[in-house]
Amino acid sequence: PPEEALHFRIDKDDLVSLMKAEHWTLIDARTAEEHSGKRMKKGAKNAGHIPGSVNIDWAEAVDYHGTKKFLPPEELKLAYKELPEDKDAPVVVYCHSGVRSAHTSFVLTQLLGYNRVYNYDGSWMEWSALEGAPIKKDSTTLILQ
Repeated sequence: PPEEALHFRIDKDDLVSLMKAEHWTLIDARTAEEHSGKRMKKGAKNAGHIPGSVNIDWAEAVDYHGTKKFLPPEELKLAYKELPEDKDAPVVVYCHSGVRSAHTSFVLTQLLGYNRVYNYDGSWMEWSALEGAPIKKDSTTLILQ
């Protein structure tokens, strides 16, 4: 990627350091079933989510049953109501492999005006394979091929 875009990504070590801070938000942009651990996509070593993450499916930003475009800003604000009001507060987004979280990072920075949004591009595929990484799971898992 262009050098100036690198400040939008975060790696696992940066995420672990940030998790020790008091004020930050972690968004899991996967589906509710992936977040809960009910479903596990191919490539993941474990099901569940990173503890402390808020599940906001990336698709919540799109009008799938109508225009197929991004929702208007007022509706986006409702979809992301769990985010801090402070647009300078750090927000980390992850998904399965970094693609859906990149979409959410775009929505947060370009459409909602957040200034410190980081895409954890290793995402769940990396986190779920880390030895000793904390994982929370809310249900029995169905492995998808």
